[in-house]
Amino acid sequence: MVEGPGATRNANKARRLVGFINQSNGQVLTQVLSVGKEVFLVFDNDDDNNLAIRLHFGMNGSLGSHKRQSIWGNTDKVDDTPTYEMQFLTTEAYTQIETIICYSTAVSHLTATVARSKYERLCCLDVCAPEEQFDSQKVLQALRSRPTAMLADVLLDQNRFPGVGNIIKVEGLHRAKLHPDLA
Repeated sequence: MVEGPGATRNANKARRLVGFINQSNGQVLTQVLSVGKEVFLVFDNDDDNNLAIRLHFGMNGSLGSHKRQSIWGNTDKVDDTPTYEMQFLTTEAYTQIETIICYSTAVSHLTATVARSKYERLCCLDVCAPEEQFDSQKVLQALRSRPTAMLADVLLDQNRFPGVGNIIKVEGLHRAKLHPDLA
């Protein structure tokens, strides 16, 4: 399963395309947000209804990118069929194309406001949050918000602990010497 660190790596791959133009709709990629197991690609279209694309990598999804030197260049694809593919043009020279390809990934469209709102609400609880954003007090509050639930179930609740999956849960509980059935 792609847990928080995998989604963060995928977001970092996409961040290098910030400022590039989406070839299909002419919008500029302005932000790449990663929270939990989700990545949001935020586009600017010069009005209040900016588009965001949500990528969720599920059990084994991935994101890759590659560069083509010309828009008429080689269009060979990888053997696997991509779930989603987007092409970007550089803003300086429209002859260079970068392509983002997602495999086994759920894709949905939403407004940038919704994407940013989710990011702002959950980034302080994210297992991959930078140290200055992570809020241990909010983590404790989230743990205490379900006092009768098993600890393992609370940790896997993506609305409380975005990015935690089975591997992080098991390793964290083992290091803390806590039993997963603890309520």
